[in-house]
Amino acid sequence: MLTTNEIKQRLEYLNPTYLTISDDSKSHAEHIENPTGGLTHATITIVSKQFEDLSLVKRHKLIYSVLKDALATSLHALVLKTYTEEEFKSK
Repeated sequence: MLTTNEIKQRLEYLNPTYLTISDDSKSHAEHIENPTGGLTHATITIVSKQFEDLSLVKRHKLIYSVLKDALATSLHALVLKTYTEEEFKSK
């Protein structure tokens, strides 16, 4: 069972300057079986210099690669908000 802290640890390789992870599992509890009661839905907002010159798809692929095992088992859905520092400042 994956936790928000474990996701944060895994995403540290991107050296984020800002990172928040929200557990949205409870708002989706009725439409997916979750025998473990763990994290199934999450929203990740991350700012990293490593996103510069990467398309949105490539940014998401980076995150999916880190969470691949969880997405194959317990983690059902992600909302990803990925920004460079400039994009985040102008948001």
